[in-house]
Amino acid sequence: MSMSIEELVRKVVEEALREQEESLDQTLQEALSRVRQRRSEISERIKNELAVIAKEVRISNVRLIGQAEQEAKKAYLLAIEEMVEDVIKDSLERVKKLKNDKAYSEAITAMIRGSIESIGGEKFRIKCSEEDKRLVNEIARKISEEMGVKILVEPDSITTVGGVKISNEAGTAMLDNTFEARLERLREEIRKTVIKQLFT
Repeated sequence: MSMSIEELVRKVVEEALREQEESLDQTLQEALSRVRQRRSEISERIKNELAVIAKEVRISNVRLIGQAEQEAKKAYLLAIEEMVEDVIKDSLERVKKLKNDKAYSEAITAMIRGSIESIGGEKFRIKCSEEDKRLVNEIARKISEEMGVKILVEPDSITTVGGVKISNEAGTAMLDNTFEARLERLREEIRKTVIKQLFT
């Protein structure tokens, strides 16, 4: 039974997270250390500001504390986003390393099949990276024969680590199944995973 595209992309992300666990742990620890350092710096600044604030009127105290809290929150959220970006970059690096692996070919095959089924019709156009042209042409030929459809791999390349963009012949329906697009759609899920790891 073939996996859905989302399952395949999740599998790539999971493999990247699992197989690069030490690297990710180090990245997360460094990011967490940056968060702690920023918290410490902000905390120290708050203490210094509070010493000055103590001499000011009460309303000024509230305003300055609120600003310091906002700065601390901003620094924390920035650190979270940096970690999310690190996970996405690590996942894309993992995809690059999988280029000659059977799993990559299977993922591209599943992406093309799933896109054709989602879009519907008989004639399709595919765009991919220059590096993937040979592989995509081979897969497109096989799928054309198996599904009884016509697939044209466009001569113009797109800039992507991997995956395809596929549309119907008229160009009225298009699916972006590049790994970048898939990971971007999983960004919120990755963010939740990062936050969960920070607090466990």
